[in-house]
Amino acid sequence: MLRAVHKCVPSWFERCRPSGCEPVDGNDPPGSDEVDAQVAAAVAESLAAYQRQSGKSTQGHLRLSVPECVQDVTPEWLTAAMRIKGLLEPDGEVVAVQWARIGEGLGMMAECALVTIEVKGAKPDTPRQFVVKFAPKKNVWDVHVRIGLRNEFHFYTDFTVKSGGLPHPVCYLALSEHGLTESLGEALGGQKPGFFLMIEYLGNATTFSRVGACAEMQRLRPLMATLATFHARWWDHAPLEWTCHPEVGLGSVLFRSPYYASVLKEAIPALEAWPGNPYKAVLAWCPMLLKRMHTIVAHLREGPYTLLHNDVHLDNIFFTDTGGCSFIDMSNMIFGNSLQDVAFFLSTNLTPGFRRAHERQLVGYYHRCLLAGRGVTEETFSFEQCWTEYRWQTLHVFLTFAVFTARRFDEQRRTQTGSYSTPSARTPGEAAQLRVYQGDKMNSGFDGRLAAALVDLKCNELIEEEDARKGAHPLDLTRWISPRSTPGTSTSGTPSSVKPQPEDRDLLNMVKQGLNGFSGWKDDADEAAARFAGGRTLAERAMLLTSALHFRPYEVGAQKRSLINAYKDVNHGPRSPRRV
Repeated sequence: MLRAVHKCVPSWFERCRPSGCEPVDGNDPPGSDEVDAQVAAAVAESLAAYQRQSGKSTQGHLRLSVPECVQDVTPEWLTAAMRIKGLLEPDGEVVAVQWARIGEGLGMMAECALVTIEVKGAKPDTPRQFVVKFAPKKNVWDVHVRIGLRNEFHFYTDFTVKSGGLPHPVCYLALSEHGLTESLGEALGGQKPGFFLMIEYLGNATTFSRVGACAEMQRLRPLMATLATFHARWWDHAPLEWTCHPEVGLGSVLFRSPYYASVLKEAIPALEAWPGNPYKAVLAWCPMLLKRMHTIVAHLREGPYTLLHNDVHLDNIFFTDTGGCSFIDMSNMIFGNSLQDVAFFLSTNLTPGFRRAHERQLVGYYHRCLLAGRGVTEETFSFEQCWTEYRWQTLHVFLTFAVFTARRFDEQRRTQTGSYSTPSARTPGEAAQLRVYQGDKMNSGFDGRLAAALVDLKCNELIEEEDARKGAHPLDLTRWISPRSTPGTSTSGTPSSVKPQPEDRDLLNMVKQGLNGFSGWKDDADEAAARFAGGRTLAERAMLLTSALHFRPYEVGAQKRSLINAYKDVNHGPRSPRRV
């Protein structure tokens, strides 16, 4: 069994296997059997989970394939799918299908289409029109894309609108084939993640564009109420397995001051080169931001957290004639501060003049609706706190969305690719993405609006006040690792001895060798924290080592992705034995 598992996924097996257990002259060294057994057990369980998931990749329906493009959505396929979901009578059938692509001019990553069907044997609630969404054809292996597909699949399938707290179109069918293809793609034949949504078509809804903005308070007040209801539903909720949380797993790696400082430092040239220089005033703050990044991230890490949509913009919102609204695109969902959704929308989807005139009123309305939900009171979250967090989260939008997109567009500009490729090679979506951030002749774009909000809200003064009030304190890496009472550790989970263990050296070397082209540790303290992590599991040490690295986004290579995937899968397996 061990050999079979090892043969099936050799590269993944070797990554999980501590150094010193490699075969010598074709024979396993003494003492390696126990290590092999534990690693193989973890691999076997993961493979079994993958097989169970792929076998049930259609919500328990074994014979339904996952379409990769709109041409796969044939009358025969739809007949089978709609019978399974009870959308047709048992002998009903789809006799004709017409479709048209949608969203191409909105910068959408995945292919979407509006499908119109003719049926025989329909039920009263059988839809004749609906929207279908597929896994993107580009970058489908990218870790951000895979996480996005997973988020959207789970939110549509795990919760009703009422239980999830966020209105969205009816989901008629959601299919996903993820399993371990995220980390074992080549070993399992290179099968890419499958994803498919079949959702309600909201053709009668009122919509606005991000560039065109919205200046109708009768639309914006219900939007604030909807977000408040959603945030109150998940207020201070425990982490969910399928989405990122600032204190768990990969979220705890990314939510660190060295990471934010590295991202900002490397984005400054791109921000300076942005057409029109909208960030001129904000760029003058950057030395202070870099110096006080510990203060910034320490505040951003303060809870309570709630579930966020994390991409609240006008192209993702449908307004109804009855005064409500509905959301699409759940792929960016994460846990975080509730005002991040509010700040993202108000600072980038409204013209600066309209925002200045109405933002305090809208934030106040959001706060009153939040108090009407469960678990939030004026005593625990006053309006003054809400307004302060709104200012902080506007800065957070800059440190995340703005710096990432600026770097991406700057790279495309230098290489003449993507949104900066020739008109004949540029897709409608790529042209739309650039227009969203730059704006047009009539309206400022994402960056101009956000820069104005940062200045209006005096976010630089907010940081200085916080720094003076609390003082800057280095973040403790080890407090983000779950403490365990293990041999060689104290009851608090802190290693009783700082003597590095052999497996710690082995893992340290493995990580350093795997991350080609990176500068390594941020400072000696980070390296010491990682080296002295004896007594923890292999998975815990891998996460601690990875979190201590001073790495850069958008340059995360296959080696690092493999390490993160190895961490996620081994973390659910047995403990790795300590070797003396």
